[in-house]
Amino acid sequence: MFHKATKIVLVVEQLMRDKVCAVVEEEGAKGYTVIDCSGKGAHGMHPGGSRPSVIQGFSLSRIEVIVKDRAAAERIAEAVAEKYLKKQSGIVYIDDVEVLRPEKF
Repeated sequence: MFHKATKIVLVVEQLMRDKVCAVVEEEGAKGYTVIDCSGKGAHGMHPGGSRPSVIQGFSLSRIEVIVKDRAAAERIAEAVAEKYLKKQSGIVYIDDVEVLRPEKF
C-alpha cells in the first residue's frame, strides 16, 4: 500500500551541496539522494554530468528529499532558501508523492 508524502527538490551548485545537505539533516530529514546534473537558467549554463566544467564546483547537484508531511517539507525548503539561496543560484520545489515503506521517511 502506498502512503502520501512530500518530496523537496533542491538544485544547487556543487559548492553548496554539503552545506545544503547539512541543513536538510538539521531540519529532521532521515535521508536524501544527490544526483549530479546540468542545466540552464537565469545564471546561464551550468555544465555537468559528462561535460567538464572549468570549475567543478559550478556544476549542479539535484538533492531530493522525501518527508512524511508538507509542513516538514516547507520548513526544510524555507531553511535552505533563507540560509543559502538569497545570493546563490538554485531552485527549490515541492511535489506530492506516494511511497511504500513510510517508516523510511
